[in-house]
Amino acid sequence: MDWTNENQEAYWNSPQKTELLIDVLREKNKVPMFTLPNRFGEQILIQELLSDSRLVLTFYGAGWSRYCCLDLLAWQHLHQQLGKFNSKLVAIRPDPLDLTSTDVWSRNLTYEILIDTGNKVARQFGLVSSVSNPTAQKLQESFCIDLISLNSDRDVELPMPATYIIDKDGTILEMFVELNWRNRKGPIEILQYLD
Repeated sequence: MDWTNENQEAYWNSPQKTELLIDVLREKNKVPMFTLPNRFGEQILIQELLSDSRLVLTFYGAGWSRYCCLDLLAWQHLHQQLGKFNSKLVAIRPDPLDLTSTDVWSRNLTYEILIDTGNKVARQFGLVSSVSNPTAQKLQESFCIDLISLNSDRDVELPMPATYIIDKDGTILEMFVELNWRNRKGPIEILQYLD
């Protein structure tokens, strides 16, 4: 497939792609209660995160995704503003941080990053998408991303990037899930929903 802008648009807006959003948790849904390790190996309970403030919960892909890395760096500059809105930020990623390689930039992030090995929590939010072996090979050829080696599981799965604003009682107030990265809301836009 020739990955021109026109073909990208057709791919991301195809009926097969919009079907991926059917099971995604939405506004007024309650989030599942879960525990995940943070980057230091400490077990973090979502109930504790919600005990005193609203939560901005953002799911993102692995360190090879430039868009996700830029998004997380933007949050670094904005996350302290969340206190004004009685909110805090937590990021969830599918794989451990590798501070010896492309993830070296992430050691300076000062907000909580949780590791969702096997996409267990992302799956509960309806955010997991399976990637067929031929598609994974095309991505490797087009973008030099070896999804097969990067995935610790046998199947190649990716969490869809998503951000949720969650009330203290676990109710989703806002959700931002967009398959086409060019239409996603960035951190500055999401902050406006907290006012």
